[in-house]
Amino acid sequence: MHSIGFRCKQYLFRYKIIPAFIFILLSLQMRAQYINANLYDLKKYHFGYLFGPDVCNLKIINTPEFIRNDTVKSISYTGGLQGFHLGALTDLRMGKSFNVRVMFTISFAYRSIDYVFTNPKIPTSAKMESTYMNLPILLKYKSDLHVNWRFYMLGGLQYSYDLSSQKNTRRSVSEPIVALKPNGLNYSLGFGWDIYYPYFKFSPEINLVQAVNNMLVKDKYVYSQQLSAVYPRFIVLSFTFE
Repeated sequence: MHSIGFRCKQYLFRYKIIPAFIFILLSLQMRAQYINANLYDLKKYHFGYLFGPDVCNLKIINTPEFIRNDTVKSISYTGGLQGFHLGALTDLRMGKSFNVRVMFTISFAYRSIDYVFTNPKIPTSAKMESTYMNLPILLKYKSDLHVNWRFYMLGGLQYSYDLSSQKNTRRSVSEPIVALKPNGLNYSLGFGWDIYYPYFKFSPEINLVQAVNNMLVKDKYVYSQQLSAVYPRFIVLSFTFE
């Protein structure tokens, strides 16, 4: 009796429960594709929001006189420090394969430039904290829809304004500051995946954001005098919901 009962359970699991489960999954995928094709892909425009972590970085160029300097031995950037961003987006449909995405985001970044001086009593680290308001305008190219997902690439320009710029902050030898200009223009390149669900679209996305213009504010102190240019850059991981 136990053997018969066990075989009956196996029969139900194999020939009824498993097919029913597969049917439900396929139905959800077809439903997701149908609903989102009407909610997003065929609409002229739609809205969404995004958030995620950033990896902050700096491209530093020393002055030609740095090699002949006898005060500073070396200058290095402490990389791998994280920031965070959040914001909203508007997506404008330009055709089957192209969209224009306009975003407004706020991001927070922390960075540090480290110095080695011949005089060990001089402070050896210049901290930089930034709060950016960003306005990226990006062109998005998307692949064909595969059941309920598609791959896409995007690129464009981003204007950034640093609310925490230290351009006008008091500084001295004992107060190490490397100030950056508040207004910045960046280029942005990235890729991601649109994953469709019945009532929303989720998109994990990675972007490289690099400053186009030199952001360094020169002053009379040694911390900026040994630098020729500073270009902020970010690796941005975004989780987008539309």
